[in-house]
Amino acid sequence: MQYYKLDFHQEVDPVVRHLATVMRGPGLASSNRPRYVLLIQRQNRRILNRQELIGALQDRGCPVQVVSAESVTLDEMIHLVSGAAVLLGVHGAGLTNLVFLDERASVVEVRLPFGPTEQDAEYCGTHDGSIHEMVIFHNLALAAGVVWNCYDPPWTLNKQQVDQHKPPRQRDAIVDVNELAQLIHNEFHRVIS
Repeated sequence: MQYYKLDFHQEVDPVVRHLATVMRGPGLASSNRPRYVLLIQRQNRRILNRQELIGALQDRGCPVQVVSAESVTLDEMIHLVSGAAVLLGVHGAGLTNLVFLDERASVVEVRLPFGPTEQDAEYCGTHDGSIHEMVIFHNLALAAGVVWNCYDPPWTLNKQQVDQHKPPRQRDAIVDVNELAQLIHNEFHRVIS
């Protein structure tokens, strides 16, 4: 079986730029739109201490909205994302919504935890237990013309999930609230100023 190697920058980049422009439309990039941090929450790969994170962001003057990617329509998602100053989510398909962000906006990708188990190595594409560089959302953000930030947290894994041998893509985690809140705060105020 032969595989076609896709050159992201030559073949995908122009398509994403065009789609981002079309999807944003002329009415989405209004400076009068409400600005907030949009946290995309999933059924798995959750930030377990998200309430603490939301509180820390609100204490820093960052209004927060939380959306469950599985519970909104595409139109609702476009409306929510296009009004966000910062899109926050754990690495996963929900971050593809970054193409609807205003060009001044920012995305903060919380990376997945990978450990030295064979199952983790298989999932992330390495067999030496190292962390595979996942740059898909970095490239997508570049193509869409928005700022990408990576938060590579000191993950505190949910021990029960590790004991159940859940693969990394299904694990929940606890993040360093102050560190992540500061990164988001800086990006939020950069965007709205």
